[in-house]
Order: sequence, then C-alpha cells, then structure tokens
Amino acid sequence: MIGFSLLTTMFYNAEQQEIVVGLWVLILLVVFIFALFIAIAFIFRSKRQKHILFERNMMSSLIDNVPDTIYFKDLESKFIRVNKAQAKLLGFDNPDDLIGKSDFDFFEHAQEAFDSEQEIIRTGKPLINQIHKVIVDGKETYLTDTKIPLCDPNGKCTGTVGITRDITEFKNAEINMLEHQSKFKALFDNAPLAIFRLDKNMKVVEANNRFKKMFGYNDSDMAELTKTDLLVDPELGGLIVDTVMETKEVNTEIMLKRKSGEPFIANLTLALLEDGFKEVSIEGIVEDITKVAKARDEIIQAKDKAVEADQLKSLFLANMSHEIRTPMNAIIGFTNMLREDDLSSEDRNSFIDVVQSNGNSLMTLIDSIVDFSKLETEQMTVSIGEFNFKPLFDSASEYAEKMLISDQKQSAVKLIRTIPDEPNIRIKSDRHRLNQVINHLISNAIKFTDQGEIEIGYKKENGKFLIYVRDTGTGIPKNKQKTIFERFAKVNSDKNRLYGGTGIGLTISRGLMKLMGGRISVESAPGQGSTFTLELNAEE
Repeated sequence: MIGFSLLTTMFYNAEQQEIVVGLWVLILLVVFIFALFIAIAFIFRSKRQKHILFERNMMSSLIDNVPDTIYFKDLESKFIRVNKAQAKLLGFDNPDDLIGKSDFDFFEHAQEAFDSEQEIIRTGKPLINQIHKVIVDGKETYLTDTKIPLCDPNGKCTGTVGITRDITEFKNAEINMLEHQSKFKALFDNAPLAIFRLDKNMKVVEANNRFKKMFGYNDSDMAELTKTDLLVDPELGGLIVDTVMETKEVNTEIMLKRKSGEPFIANLTLALLEDGFKEVSIEGIVEDITKVAKARDEIIQAKDKAVEADQLKSLFLANMSHEIRTPMNAIIGFTNMLREDDLSSEDRNSFIDVVQSNGNSLMTLIDSIVDFSKLETEQMTVSIGEFNFKPLFDSASEYAEKMLISDQKQSAVKLIRTIPDEPNIRIKSDRHRLNQVINHLISNAIKFTDQGEIEIGYKKENGKFLIYVRDTGTGIPKNKQKTIFERFAKVNSDKNRLYGGTGIGLTISRGLMKLMGGRISVESAPGQGSTFTLELNAEE
C-alpha cells in the first residue's frame, strides 16, 4: 500500500489520489461481499445436503420398520424397492434380493395385481384398501392393499407405490364375530320364548319370530308397536317401566293380549340394558303360560277339593256313626223295655212301633250306603219300564204327609200337591229308583223347612216330563248349588243347628237320574227356599 501510495503520489495530484483510493476500496468491498455470498451458499448447500440425507435416512428407517409391507414398482410392475416387512412376507432376509422380481414370482393372483397396477399407471387413480386372500406357508392370509401412482417431479407416472397390511387376525376376528352373530341371530329368531326389545320411547324395535307368532303381528306391524298394544291393562305399562328403571329387572305374571284382542296369561321378564348400547333400552322375554296357569289352578282346585273331600269324608263317617247309633240305641233300648212283664198291651205295641220305625230308618240308611257304593263302583243297575206316574205321585204325597207328622211339622208346614189337567201321564223309567229319588227330595224339603209350605208336582213341558219339589226352607247359596250333588257334601245355612243325614242322598239321586236317562237340577236362594226338578223324557 505504501508503494502504491508513492506511485500514486508521483503521477497524480491530491484530488486525483482520493478518487483512485475510493475506487480501490469499492473494488475490495465488492470482492469481499462476493466471497461472503460464496461462503454462505456453500454453507447452505452443505446443510441442505445434510437435511436431505437426514430426511432420506428417516424415510428409509420409517419404511423399513413399519409393520405394513411397502413396495415400489416400475412401469412393468417389477420391484424397485421393498421394505423389510415385504421381504419377510415373501420369505427373504434382504430386501435387495427382491429388486427386479414381480408378483408373478410369488402369488397366484399376480395377474390380477398386475392388471390393477397397470390401470393405476394408465389412469393415475389410486386403489384404496382392496382386500384379498392369499396362501402364505400353507395358511390363509388376508391382506388389504392400497396402491397409488409413483410420479417424477414433472408429474409423469414412473410406476406404483403399494402398501399392504396383514389383516388376518382382524379378518378372523370378524369371521368369528359374524359367526357368533349368525348363531345368536338364529338362536334369537328360533328361540321357543318370545323375545323383544323396547327403545327409550317404549316402542318395540326388535322382536323374534316367536314373538310375532305369539302376538299375531307381522313385520309391517312392528314399526308402530308399543307396550300399550301388548298389555290388557295399559295403566300397568307406566308402573312396570318405572319398576324396571329402578330395579333394573322385573319378573311378573301378567295378562297380555294378542293383535286380535284375545287375552292370555304370560310370564313377563324385563331387563334394563345400558352397557354396550348407545341408548337405554329394555329387553323382554314373554312366555305364554295360559295352559300352565290353568293347570296350576286346576291342581290347586283339585287339592282344595281333595282336602275338602277328606274333611267331608271325616264328617260323613262322624254323621254315619251318629245316624246308625241313634236308631240302634232306640232299637236296643226299647227291645230291653219289651222284656218287662208288667207292660200293658198298649205300651208294648207302642214300643214295637218305635223299634220297627228305627229299624226301617236303619235299613234306609244301609240301603243308601249300598247304593252309594254301587254308584261309586259303577255296579248300580236300573230296570226301565213304562208305567202311569199318577200312582207313584200319590204314594210320594202320602210319604210326605207321614214325614210331616213324624217330624211334628204338619201344623207349621203346608203340603201342596200340584198335578196337571191330564194327570195320567205314562213315562219310561225305573219305578223303584224314581220313587227313591222323589222321597229323598221330599225328606230334604221337610228337613230344611220349619214353616211355610212344601209343594210337590209334575207336568209335561217342551217334550219333557218334569217332577219338582219346592220348599220355603233355608235355601242354598249360589256357590254351593253344584257342590251339593258331590259326595259327602252338606249345606247348613244355620251354624247353630245340626241337620241329620249322611250327605250322600243328592249324590245318589244324581247318579240314579243319570242311569235313568234324566237329570236333576236346583234353583235356590238363601232364606227363600229351594226347588229341585227331575227331568225325564215324556212318553207320547
């Protein structure tokens, strides 16, 4: 610089020297800036190369270590790069060993894969999540493929990129799930019980075949079906739902109805479903137990009847003992009194009458027991013949008069005999057994009537021959009018009074009327008396 200054001093004056110095400074500044730019560009280029190398390594690491298989193919669908997962899938340790190979070297479906890749190259449109099944090491393997076009910076397609995921576990799980769903659906649809589900608005959203058959609905009906369409008493619906919401489960016996309106008895089970459902719903199971309920009620009634029959049997035996003991005591007592030597003829005859009367009562009792036994064992026989009923009626009337005198009721109870305008009616029946039935009805009427009247009569009506015995006695409650014809049954409306009898008279009467081709019925009301009617076919 000193030399340069001296040289400048020698040739230029001071002003010129300043201009020259300024030019040199400017030149040096430009050179410095240019050198700086070069240095900066070198630094940026070095960093960019490092960044590109880093991204390339990162991409390679990602591609090689993802569990999905990734592969790049050229325009001929040959591998130009594959990751480790793809190499492992195809049985190679080194991915580079696959370069230049194609699907034709490995898969039966290679042609299909080739065609799809060529279509991608031609159209530039990707194929997303295509599922196919392949055989790998002798096992079925399910794969899902996504293939996209591989383009250069100018947008020109140079091949394809594929990503394959092994979804065998998911597919097997899906197959198992579908199988379980199919089994559950078959079980649901073919279950012997009616199964249904209600949504939060209590509408039926799902029901099996048994439900539709039980209630009589078809698929088109189900859309608007609610709980009120199923309940005989709709007011119970709200109570049941509230109970389910509170207790999570309800099991009850309830009256439901079919589409036709026919009611039936059902066992209803409801359960609240919350877990695994988007909305709260109620699942229900219905079992038609109409027959079971009726059978159960019949069993209960049969049990009650058996208990009642056992009690009545005990009462019958007690009554029988009393009924036998009373005439026997009279017979034994008055027989002993007949041994006395100082008896007058009048007293002796009176005692003999008492013995005979009680002997006849005892024989009547024994006959009733024998008849009952024959009816129970179906050994009773009748002798049907044609005869004029008027004499039999007169005999029954005389029997009634004697019974009133014997019971000392002739002054308190009036006997009425009612006969038709043409009294001589011929009928076909067993004279003896019919007389037995009529006399029993007369005995009952006198037994249960302390005052008022007893009417006996007969008539022809609507081709039938009717015999009736009416009284103004204690009467029979409505609920007892059928049971009085059952064995050992006795109706006593006055609990403070004991009526004699075995309790089998009406049972015998019903059995005899049935054997004679007729029937016996009663109309009665407590405190208003009773009317027993015998019905036979009239002879023309």
